[in-house]
Amino acid sequence: MGLIIVGAALGMYMNFYFGNIGWNNVLMLGSLMLLPNWRNLSCFRLPFVNRTFKTILLFQVICIVYMVIGGLIDISLMTYLLFTIFMMIGIMSQTPSDMSIPKVAFYSWLFGWICIAFCTTTMATGAFFIEYARLHDGSGYQSILIDLTMAGNIYTFIVCCLYYLKSSKTKSNLSILGIIIGLILMVILGKRTPLLISIISICFYLSRFHPISRTVNKKAIGYSLLFLGLIVLLLKISDFGEIFITVIKRSIDGVFDMIHGTSSTGAAAMERYRLRDWAFTYIENKFTPFNYLFGAGFMTKWLDAPLLQAYLDMGIIGFSVYFYYVIVKPLKLTFSRLSRNRIVFWGCALNFYNIFSALNSGVPYTHLRWIPLIVLILTINSLRDGSNRTEIKLCYES
Repeated sequence: MGLIIVGAALGMYMNFYFGNIGWNNVLMLGSLMLLPNWRNLSCFRLPFVNRTFKTILLFQVICIVYMVIGGLIDISLMTYLLFTIFMMIGIMSQTPSDMSIPKVAFYSWLFGWICIAFCTTTMATGAFFIEYARLHDGSGYQSILIDLTMAGNIYTFIVCCLYYLKSSKTKSNLSILGIIIGLILMVILGKRTPLLISIISICFYLSRFHPISRTVNKKAIGYSLLFLGLIVLLLKISDFGEIFITVIKRSIDGVFDMIHGTSSTGAAAMERYRLRDWAFTYIENKFTPFNYLFGAGFMTKWLDAPLLQAYLDMGIIGFSVYFYYVIVKPLKLTFSRLSRNRIVFWGCALNFYNIFSALNSGVPYTHLRWIPLIVLILTINSLRDGSNRTEIKLCYES
């Protein structure tokens, strides 16, 4: 499961460094094959079933039905939907004791370090900037390195590092280093949403586990001062300082661009505004009562806005399922007492990216939209069922 969480990014880097032979597909398929309890699956037993898993599975099936009825078969999206279905079946074939959630976090953290090493290398050698220039020179070049995938993976890594801040001395020190490296890489990439969510996650972690109202943690203060010192040092380096200031400015301007349809940060924000305006006009002029309930059909138009996409394509039903399970449910658990358990906080924080990007990035049908929620539900079930109790108890903060 840990490889599934970071497999897409790891496969992308392997395609870039070791030949574009579909390493991402190999890794994801391999992890999918390792996931099920084959003895239960061969006997058609699915002991690990709950309402959320049933709903997620049903949503994927309905999406495929919508796609087939509409007659527009998108191979990529079909692959993502089938992957989520088979992943869910693999998970449900397990008994609660088959999967150790802390080990899932550990392997996500371990594989995340490999991805960070690859990402740092692409930055240090200039390979990323060469790819970026070729991608935007108008020649139609398709780069293997996708900046949004890189940024999303860095965010996942930062969340895993937060989980290990209170661990053994080695893991704790490596995690502090990892968070600093991750934030620096995020600034260099210039992806505003992942950077903002990373900062929010760190602040939320500090409020949960190092609240000012409790005993002041000297180690936490020391780490904070060290972090601030490094940031100040980096800001004195002109190139990094300029990049950082540009990211902040573009983050503010980007919000205005999406609201007003201006293009001060480039064409992307203006295109999102145009697509959103098209969707609202289409809904107002062409939706019938049937469409309001069931939508206009699978991928009526690509909107780069998951919530709006779910409503346009699948109506109130699709919107409600996506909104509740991808946004509301993780937020409820985040602000519940359960999130004072460090492993539950880790599961909640993995969902922050999908929550904050629900209005401005991606589609609601890829496996990446559902994996964080599935991991969170697995974590909650492990606590309630008492499985992995010894491992989880070690990570508990009251």
